[in-house]
Amino acid sequence: RLADTYHNIGNACYAQQQYDQAVAAYQQSLRHNPKDDETRYNLVKAMQQLKQQQQHNKRQIRRKQMRQRLSLI
Repeated sequence: RLADTYHNIGNACYAQQQYDQAVAAYQQSLRHNPKDDETRYNLVKAMQQLKQQQQHNKRQIRRKQMRQRLSLI
């Protein structure tokens, strides 16, 4: 089934910390099988991880910018 294929792609992406792609794959899976609770659970987990990853990246960028500004002083 197509829903299973997308679910498995989501799992593979999640395992590689490619949370944006995992979210997209889980969403596609749910379009084909909206009653799949496991996929819905995985989607929520992937969305949470994606949010954390984005926040971490923003912090890293801010730290880098701060170091650059301090080096100009």
